Amino acid sequence: MATPAFLWNHNLSSDVLFLTDNDFYNFIKDRLGYHQSRLLEVQKISSVSVFLMTDDICDALELDIDCKELDDLKEELCFKLKDGSFLVRPGIKNSFDCLKKVMIKLTEDKLKEQSKRKGHKASTTTNINFVPVTTNTAPETNEVIPSPTLLSQISLNDHKQYVLNLLKQWYSHNKAKLKLDNVDFIEGVDFHLNLVNINDDIDATILCNCGVLTKLPKKDGKLQLSNFYKHLKDSKCLHMKEKKKKNKEIAQLPIEQTSTPKAITSLITLTPQVSSNTPSSQPTTLSAKRSATASDMLSSITKRRKYML
Repeated sequence: MATPAFLWNHNLSSDVLFLTDNDFYNFIKDRLGYHQSRLLEVQKISSVSVFLMTDDICDALELDIDCKELDDLKEELCFKLKDGSFLVRPGIKNSFDCLKKVMIKLTEDKLKEQSKRKGHKASTTTNINFVPVTTNTAPETNEVIPSPTLLSQISLNDHKQYVLNLLKQWYSHNKAKLKLDNVDFIEGVDFHLNLVNINDDIDATILCNCGVLTKLPKKDGKLQLSNFYKHLKDSKCLHMKEKKKKNKEIAQLPIEQTSTPKAITSLITLTPQVSSNTPSSQPTTLSAKRSATASDMLSSITKRRKYML
């Protein structure tokens, strides 16, 4: 009897294994729900490969990460405990675990199917070599199968995204302890990640900006960053020392800029203002001038009437 986890297989095509970005998020939304889809999107888990390589999708919800989007998702996907922390609802975790089992089963079926096709192709080639008559053979199927190069490239990119996601989560959780809460940790600036596919085996290294090269080991086929984390925490890393110094300078900036509002206030004070104590002689003079002008006009009109008569 099939387990409930594999009942989804009946209406799922192996094409879902190649979904990425919005197509992947929409698929998760249809299968699990909007908030589950948003949880993946916030963590940049943008493909099935990255999804399968991520140990615990919900782990970020229980960490003290400064992220408004995660805070909103916690309200929907977690129980709030009395001490203020959050616990992921069991149904949410189980839904991800169930879908992951289905994806793994689809992946295994796809690999078996490709293996059979390769064996059939090799058998056909061998038979043709022994037949002296050449014939024109039509393709057996119109299905387009991604080339091995494309599959390897997708896998390489997925591995890279997986490593970057782990680094981002670790840094968000530890930057306060490392006294780096005012600066970011950016690929290409603070470190360089290099992944190479050698016969479908991923070899990964991270070069810190201080010049130290760290090789990433693998466990159960997944890249581990513990060695690089250890290096970043090491007081001997010159680049981390520079970042801590920059972080301290940024933290002091608001104190140095407190004189700015005073300068603005001084400028405002120097702006000419109309005083409420202005003598009333000016309005009186204007009124007198207006009265004189009115008298002249009446006198002119009277003279014209006499002339006409």
